[in-house]
Amino acid sequence: MLAQTDLIDVSTEKCSIEKSRRPTVLAFEMQVRGHHADYVRNFADAWIRHKIQGNIRFLVTPTFYELHASVVQFIDSLDSPAVRISPITPDEERKVEANRLLREYRGWKLFCKYTREFKVDHGLMMYFDHFQLPSVIGGQPPCPYSVIYFRPTFHYPTFQNYRDSWRERIKNLRKRWVLQRVLANRGLAQVYCLDQYVVPYIIQHCKPRCEVAPIADSFTTYPRSPQREDELRKELLIEPGRKLFCLLGVLDSRKGVTWLLKALLELAPQTQPRVCILILGYASNAEAAQISELISKVRQSTQVQIIFRNGFIEGHEVQHYYYLSDVILTTYQHHMGSSAAIVRASVAEKPVLSSDYGLMGEIVSCRNLGLTVDSGDVKSIARGIEKFIEGAADRIYDREEAARYSQENSQRQLAQDLNRMLSLIRREPSNMSVASIDTAQVRS
Repeated sequence: MLAQTDLIDVSTEKCSIEKSRRPTVLAFEMQVRGHHADYVRNFADAWIRHKIQGNIRFLVTPTFYELHASVVQFIDSLDSPAVRISPITPDEERKVEANRLLREYRGWKLFCKYTREFKVDHGLMMYFDHFQLPSVIGGQPPCPYSVIYFRPTFHYPTFQNYRDSWRERIKNLRKRWVLQRVLANRGLAQVYCLDQYVVPYIIQHCKPRCEVAPIADSFTTYPRSPQREDELRKELLIEPGRKLFCLLGVLDSRKGVTWLLKALLELAPQTQPRVCILILGYASNAEAAQISELISKVRQSTQVQIIFRNGFIEGHEVQHYYYLSDVILTTYQHHMGSSAAIVRASVAEKPVLSSDYGLMGEIVSCRNLGLTVDSGDVKSIARGIEKFIEGAADRIYDREEAARYSQENSQRQLAQDLNRMLSLIRREPSNMSVASIDTAQVRS
């Protein structure tokens, strides 16, 4: 553990960066599943496209290189000293993954090690949630650092659909207590939250010494291709006259696939021929077997069309499915934090049938981005689907609000947030203007 004299106080002049030099940031990402690869790609794309005045190096695992070779190739293809990507060693990854209890502690030690070895000006922990306690007991990097906090929940009691329980209270107290310990770290410069509602809560109740700010839940956009959408419709064999409901992502138990399929058994007979359910994403062998078995049961008992595609979907393909669909499903089970699915749905101007729990439920309900249901109640999910078939749910969808939400989480907004981070590294007043390449030139 570093001695007290080794800790960096971001309030001192020693932390300031010469204005004439581009600051260097080390962005550490240990996650390989879900949307984390898209975040890395989007950060790199935003860094170059919007001319961020600094250098960033992404530090990932060898497994990331294997699973997301296209992301690594994209960053390498930029051929710019401003954006680079490197792996930790295979031995380091094996040691980190050898013990689940010590995984995050050892990962934090690697973050500290590589900020020292690369002699960077600033560290960025791209997914901080599991590293909170290690950051308190595992020492500090030799430079100031920022973190992205994905899943705070202690402010959920302020949401309109909050359902109180003793488990929720204990979890919220624990998370708030841990965060307060984290905020006492002298080297911590900024906490960025994908949940904009939690920012004023943390400032008011946790009294942080560092800056706490929202960060855009952005993703890399690609040109829309009606031709590709037509191809997908034919490949999927979507039957005419059906409204397409799409659930896309890592298909583990949290995605609520089982609850969704059971809900189809509750649909009114006259509704069933008008529904097509598209389930896309990676599922483990056990999950895939369970999903397939339940799909067979639903097919035998209803007239609902169900399409199940098990496998990883490349980032450039994902948005095509959003444009193709009529309704996006986010009926997840007890989902904490934000969801890129809601942002993608807003970009595609498609309504969402969402769980009413937590941040997702609050966003969809308050901003009229679709319909919320109790995702733990199959009859509630079924009623939600029926409302979309009847057209009642479509009438509450606010396209203008969806456009505003997508802009708040655009790549341009992410670039502004990154520029803000660099301005604080330099100890300059924040300049929120962003130099940007013409969008038309980028897409051509």
